[in-house]
Amino acid sequence: MPALTDVPRSSDEWRAFLQSRVAGFGKTLAAFVLGFYVFANGAAMLHPLATWHDWVAPLNLLVLVAGSICAAVWVACKAGKRSATELETIDTIATIATASCIGLTSIYGPPVHRPELAAIMGVIIFLILRAIVIPSTGPRTTTLGIASVLPGPIAVDLEGRGATSATSTTSATEKSA
Repeated sequence: MPALTDVPRSSDEWRAFLQSRVAGFGKTLAAFVLGFYVFANGAAMLHPLATWHDWVAPLNLLVLVAGSICAAVWVACKAGKRSATELETIDTIATIATASCIGLTSIYGPPVHRPELAAIMGVIIFLILRAIVIPSTGPRTTTLGIASVLPGPIAVDLEGRGATSATSTTSATEKSA
């Protein structure tokens, strides 16, 4: 059997291999992320103050959207015959969107839980798994990684600036009173 590098990227064999990898990655991550959503919210319901409304809190909706994106990738790639360009486009959009959802969860968690650390770990694990499973060039993987990581810190920074300016306005008002 020839090594993967021996297969021309323009061949149908390469396209089929890429499609199976992208579909499998979407399916695996959808099961993992959506399973985590159900398990975490189910366990949280044991708390006496928990309500069903918590399942659709902004943080949980971002996790649900991330899992749904992965499921959509699987559905889009499990059947039919997609071109290599289509598969790379699906991979690009889904990678950036999923990692962005995971990164943005840091805005909604209580600060005492250090949500930014959980978001960072989630994005890093997602990108490492993607790099292992989906064949891609080094520059493409690096570019996707950078584009996927940036939305989380940018959102946290913007959120922090909003909180800082609101706090400084309150402090200035209190000082003048």
